[in-house]
Amino acid sequence: MGAKAAISLEEYLHTSFPNLDKEFRDGELVERSRPDSLHSRVQGILFALFWAIRSRFPIFPGVETRMQLRPGVILIPDVSVFYPDKPDLFPQAPPLVAIEVLSRDDRMTEVRSKLQEFKAWGV
Repeated sequence: MGAKAAISLEEYLHTSFPNLDKEFRDGELVERSRPDSLHSRVQGILFALFWAIRSRFPIFPGVETRMQLRPGVILIPDVSVFYPDKPDLFPQAPPLVAIEVLSRDDRMTEVRSKLQEFKAWGV
């Protein structure tokens, strides 16, 4: 993960970042780990698996979707699966599943913290 920079929530929501989207935590931009080709393949396979079974189940898979867990915190899971309703463009309700594919430079303390936030949100 990388450096943090101050920004308003409104500005964050209207900003596109080159290369890799950033998360937002209480006024700070938080860089995400750079995925490698293995990370990308695993993410793609997981999405494809959920996409393939959506005709049998009312699920809505997504990749790298910004989600507001609480005021001031927007996280971006690698893969998410919503059930039974299609999510809003900017989901503020938890998905059924939020998947983080680990990269070599991920720090386990940061990954655990993120997973705890998803769990507290109801994932």
